[in-house]
Amino acid sequence: MTLFYLLFGFTLIPALICDEEPITEDLHVLDETIAKYGPLQDYQQLGLPGPEIETDENKFLHANKFEFDETDNYILRIRTITPDFSYNARYEESIMQKENDSFEQFPVIKGQFVEHFPRESGGFYIRTIGYVVDDKGFREFFLDLTTARTKSDELPILGSGSVPISSTVLISLNGGNSLG
Repeated sequence: MTLFYLLFGFTLIPALICDEEPITEDLHVLDETIAKYGPLQDYQQLGLPGPEIETDENKFLHANKFEFDETDNYILRIRTITPDFSYNARYEESIMQKENDSFEQFPVIKGQFVEHFPRESGGFYIRTIGYVVDDKGFREFFLDLTTARTKSDELPILGSGSVPISSTVLISLNGGNSLG
């Protein structure tokens, strides 16, 4: 019986080892991002949606949006859709400060922009940067860094060839902030 557990245990080891661990390249990009934009900020505490990365059939879940009201406040959300995933490419919200029934104060504009760029080891980086514009000026900050990698294969079907299948793996390099 011990021999069975020993042999069975060794066959499980490859399944338990994730080949999608952060690599030197990932840590370099993360360090560069922190050096440029500062330490990670929690987008939920800032009232931002985050990247809201979606894959497969869910990548069309969120629509582009532009809303405004009579006080000139607005919300803008623009999605980027790739063949394998989608995300909030730009989100911006304007809040007009009303004091004594007039809008004489500087408005507060907060938002985020997301970019995706190739990863040397395959896949893409999806980086989210937030910003605030108010009477103190323009400030940017780091919100999220995620890797996306799509794996494709052919699934054989008895008697009729095969069908293509793929899956996209998302890995947050900063602790799980990416799904929003």
